[in-house]
Amino acid sequence: MVQMTLLQLLVAACMGLGALCLLLWAYFSGHYDDVEGPKYRAYWAEVIDDDER
Repeated sequence: MVQMTLLQLLVAACMGLGALCLLLWAYFSGHYDDVEGPKYRAYWAEVIDDDER
């Protein structure tokens, strides 16, 4: 029983570390530089699509 709990704790810690690594990679590679841009691109894509109808 204790072995299974320790295994689950180890798996959860590895998953958390993996998520942290992905977050740091995204931050340092510049994926969070322009957080407003996607909102405006999606908006203008809808506006242009509505104008074509």
